[in-house]
Amino acid sequence: HDKCAQHLAAHVNAAVAAHRCERVFIVASNPFLGQIKSHLDVQSAKKLAGGVATDLTAFEGRELQARVQEALAR
Repeated sequence: HDKCAQHLAAHVNAAVAAHRCERVFIVASNPFLGQIKSHLDVQSAKKLAGGVATDLTAFEGRELQARVQEALAR
């Protein structure tokens, strides 16, 4: 899990460094959310606008999109 969290955080860090995003929201299950956050660099951590601890791995397509929107609205 930690290697995957490092990999995802590296993508976020690269996107922030390249100015491809102004804010970052992370939706992931607990404790994976915390693992990802722990690997964000200082600049990405500053852009972190929120995190939602929920497991969405059982969903796909429109249902996944709806669940992500619902999670971000919390």
